[in-house]
Amino acid sequence: MTSEDAIFNSVAWVNAGGLFLIAIGVCFVVGEFFLPAFGLFGFAGVAALIIGTVILDQTGYITSLDLNIPLLLSLAVGGLALSGLGGWYAWKLHRRKISAGPESLLGDMAEIVNWSGTSGHVRIQGDIWQAYADTPFRGQTGDKVLVCLVDHMKLKIRPQEKEQEKE
Repeated sequence: MTSEDAIFNSVAWVNAGGLFLIAIGVCFVVGEFFLPAFGLFGFAGVAALIIGTVILDQTGYITSLDLNIPLLLSLAVGGLALSGLGGWYAWKLHRRKISAGPESLLGDMAEIVNWSGTSGHVRIQGDIWQAYADTPFRGQTGDKVLVCLVDHMKLKIRPQEKEQEKE
């Protein structure tokens, strides 16, 4: 095997690696739209696209492509900015309070409809729910209580403390 054959074989592997990086980069960027990765796939995809393009340009595999470094860098910064923006927005949505279903009641105030010892009924968001408490307390109709847990369509509550009522 001559030295020219060895160089040709190594260039062929480098070219294949560049093409593979570009393909993986495209897959990561497309995957960012469908998977909640908070921008990580977008960052990895942009990096793979840049590295793959530079590899193919340096090996001379793409002769018709005039690689413009400022253009490539501006596209990379734009792609990274969009990935970062998408990740920030996904994180913001992830941290938002649940707004539907029984879990949305956690931490809200309910109004006692009737109460006896450790169980009774409360009104919250216009619906009447069965409720219970760990310790018995005297609940009057109209008193405010805090929802602590949703347990098999029953609400675990605790009475509101007097200091909180003044605020």
